[in-house]
Amino acid sequence: MAQWLLKAVISGALLWVMIQWVGLEALKTVLKPSLAQWILAGVGLYLISQAFSSLRWYQLATALIKPIGQRLMIFRFFGWYLLGMFYSLFLPSAIGGDAGRVLWLSRFAGVQKRTAFLSVLAERGVGFLSLIWLAGGLVCMPDMASHLPQAVSITILSFAGLSLAGWGALLWMRQSAFWKTMQRHPLGAWLAASDVLWCNPRLMVKTLLLAFAVHACMGLILTGLAFGLHLQIAWSTLLLSYVAASIASLLPFSLNGLGVREGVLVLVLTLYGVDRSSAVALSVSSMSVSTLTSLLGGVFWPLSFSKATTLPLKAVAPEASKHSSQSSSNNASSAITCSCSQAISLEAF
Repeated sequence: MAQWLLKAVISGALLWVMIQWVGLEALKTVLKPSLAQWILAGVGLYLISQAFSSLRWYQLATALIKPIGQRLMIFRFFGWYLLGMFYSLFLPSAIGGDAGRVLWLSRFAGVQKRTAFLSVLAERGVGFLSLIWLAGGLVCMPDMASHLPQAVSITILSFAGLSLAGWGALLWMRQSAFWKTMQRHPLGAWLAASDVLWCNPRLMVKTLLLAFAVHACMGLILTGLAFGLHLQIAWSTLLLSYVAASIASLLPFSLNGLGVREGVLVLVLTLYGVDRSSAVALSVSSMSVSTLTSLLGGVFWPLSFSKATTLPLKAVAPEASKHSSQSSSNNASSAITCSCSQAISLEAF
């Protein structure tokens, strides 16, 4: 409770400093009554972006769950995703909403907690990678890099390059004898999950495209809000501001990134020539869109109690081969470690 109160105070202080920086009266002159319709349109786009995010989570989760014979309703994932946003409004960080998603998927869909955790972790990982790579691409544009400190540009490009190199190293290690040896280690279940999620190019491409679709929606939201405020800001500038604010919101200093996210958005916008009052007005409008969308997630509150429907498929039965003979057991073990398209043992998750 003390931690929650401390972060709430920090968030409130950051927002207060940001508003006092331009003055309340100056902010009122920028905000216009016609902005309300653009905020509502932003909420609609935000819901679409969260549908993309929930579809990304669904694809990653079913990549783990399908081999053990379960199919889940995608609507449930959308409801759980928005419900996680709702709970994150009142928890110290967005991790609280993610913990809820793990709990709901494991409790109401008959999925083991390790599998549910891996699916949420992978969904967040794909989103973070797409943010880093998008930032790297934007920084490579000459008109964007010229406004940023050189150290910031080098840091962004370094992280983007290292993440690409790390993914390539993972794909290379998968072909090595060391990888197959580690599959028999107690950590073999985690490696098997990595084999399914990160070493599947088709799955990675699909989930990355969904992540970039989410970022495009966020850029459109900021573009609409800027239009409603009669601001002329390049779409690339708005997109870079969003990326920087999203990464900064991961810092565990405030309540669900509130205050930090808005402050970084204002900082980046002012670097590109947007005046203070307009930048703060755009940041406050963006905060209104995300808050209203998160509150709508409360509509799905009954999903945190109702049991989801699972449609059984023809399940893989690794246990039968385990108890039949030593040869069959070896074949089952080989099926775990061979490739992403082969079955994963139920005991591994």
